[in-house]
Amino acid sequence: MQAIREIRTVEQGQIVLNLPSTLWGQQVEVIVLPISAQEAQPFRKKSLRGCLQEYARPDIDPGTEEIGDD
Repeated sequence: MQAIREIRTVEQGQIVLNLPSTLWGQQVEVIVLPISAQEAQPFRKKSLRGCLQEYARPDIDPGTEEIGDD
């Protein structure tokens, strides 16, 4: 089953949805739910910058590679 979720603003009592051609000529169910202003804000991706800082090994020089004790 294919689902499409879009957040639209009702203008003059109407909304316009452009549906993919795979749905043309088919019966579809339309469910309209009002949302709060908080839910309408776009999703922001959280940055992962710094999350591995606790595992950092500053004593290791990334420019050198040790293979074994010779």
